[in-house]
Amino acid sequence: MNAVDTWGYQLQNLDLAQLAIVDVDLLVVDHASGDGRPLPKSTIAVLKRNADGATRIVLSYLSIGEAERYRNYWEDSWDQTGPDWLGEENPNWPGNYAVDFADPDWQRLIYGHPGAMLDTIIDQGFDGAYLDRVDAYYGLGHEARKDMKAFVAALKAYAEKRRPGFLIFQQNAEELLADQDHRGNIDGLAKEDLLFNVEGRGLANPASMVQESQRLISFLAEEGKPILIVEYDLAADQAAAARSTLRRQGYIPIVANRSLSLISR
Repeated sequence: MNAVDTWGYQLQNLDLAQLAIVDVDLLVVDHASGDGRPLPKSTIAVLKRNADGATRIVLSYLSIGEAERYRNYWEDSWDQTGPDWLGEENPNWPGNYAVDFADPDWQRLIYGHPGAMLDTIIDQGFDGAYLDRVDAYYGLGHEARKDMKAFVAALKAYAEKRRPGFLIFQQNAEELLADQDHRGNIDGLAKEDLLFNVEGRGLANPASMVQESQRLISFLAEEGKPILIVEYDLAADQAAAARSTLRRQGYIPIVANRSLSLISR
């Protein structure tokens, strides 16, 4: 992990031949192809090698705070009547739905038995999981925040038991990093839109917002764990300046398109 200095991120339109020759230390992809079938172990093994033959870390994207209609766990009947834990569709991401992430039935889809999402990812040979929508507790109160931390802790403990050394990265929800116990359950952080886009595409974020995120992120950075930053849809000059700034601050940056349909590194 100390050797991670570059990373790549792509979730759609995977070109496995291209990904196999991308030169990065850490790669984040989806565990399944466009038809929903998990990538074979042989493909993951290829992705773990850079073009020069050096080993790289490969993480699988895993949303734990929203249900995704295109996943194998989705049942057609849910289009009419969903389970109790299934909430409203995300208007910004059609096909993604809010969930009661503390509900045991939802968590069983994520981990704990053959065919569950995390179990599949482990069986495929990924080095770790890249957890998205950890921030699904926003606006739901203190108990929801505790429930999310407990969920992440359970995922880490289970994965570690099944595959010692299996990595858990968290995307966003940097507020949780003030909790030392929670920091012990993750191996790195990815932060979206640290510098731009909160108030509109290409607009700089308020300085106070950036500083507060950096204050919280520093708890993890001081433990020597990698901090990945992804900024989206920036003009060329903004992208160059953002990369330079973020590098100076000790982060590992990329600039991506929002749909993550192209390899970003």
